[in-house]
Amino acid sequence: MRSNPSTPETRIPACSIRLLGVQLDAAEAATSEAVAYAIERLADALVTWHDAIVSGEPDHAGRAQRPDPGPSLSGSPPRELDLGALEQIAVATQVSAREVDWVARDVARHADAVADGSLGGARTVSDAERLGARGADIAQDLHALAAAVAQVGVAATAERRQPVPDAHRAARVIGRAEQALRRTADGVGHPRRNTIY
Repeated sequence: MRSNPSTPETRIPACSIRLLGVQLDAAEAATSEAVAYAIERLADALVTWHDAIVSGEPDHAGRAQRPDPGPSLSGSPPRELDLGALEQIAVATQVSAREVDWVARDVARHADAVADGSLGGARTVSDAERLGARGADIAQDLHALAAAVAQVGVAATAERRQPVPDAHRAARVIGRAEQALRRTADGVGHPRRNTIY
């Protein structure tokens, strides 16, 4: 028997797989690591949410979460960023932000469908609403991560367009944007209060 492509059995795992394909090559290694950890946490949250939807039980714990060592929030800014490096950062962040945002929008659509009972196997209206709220939390985290990744690209693009490029200033500007991204990445993918991912 083939699965219907619009069911949670296929669509939500597809979101998780697409999310795991996002790899950000940032100016600082600490930023790339922070984003990679956030993506892993969010992909795990999607799988656990999927398991809860399929079981119809909002408190279905699914897989045990792996311990997350979490990257250090301190990064060392690159000494300088030339126009080529700024172009690479701008393009890489644009692509990554678009992919994460696509997953966020898809998860939000599924969360709405689960909450109204048209998707999943929730036994009661309350269970459907709780399962939908869990998906909405994950979508919100994905949107926050996408926005923070995009901000690094905005900073890189602005520095590329400076009338007199300054590689040292660019490094400081990108360093600040990436520090903000690391803070966002560190804060997403964790269960909300009274929510089991």
